[in-house]
Amino acid sequence: MMPPGFRRSHQITQSLGGQLKPTRIRPHVGSTPPLSLGESLLLCSDGLTDMIGEKEISRTLDGAMGIGECAANLFELALKRGGNDNISIVIAQRSELKRSTGDRSASL
Repeated sequence: MMPPGFRRSHQITQSLGGQLKPTRIRPHVGSTPPLSLGESLLLCSDGLTDMIGEKEISRTLDGAMGIGECAANLFELALKRGGNDNISIVIAQRSELKRSTGDRSASL
């Protein structure tokens, strides 16, 4: 039991599909094509999207030299705009798989 007035601001209290009581989760399944080489996927909190609009996020994703630079640019921009909430940013980018040229044979 939490003491009266105890703040839980550092804990996740809401989530997609989350409820106070157990509920059945119905995942969304799609058949969209996989990411193309160089294409990025952004997962972020409303701490980012409340500060920066979709078009500006898209321009930042397109203009950055890499995903690390992009995440840093988005984070700094959200802070400059007020940063009123937690800002969470995850960017994934599809790249070529680099295979080792070494011998992969197993010895038994």
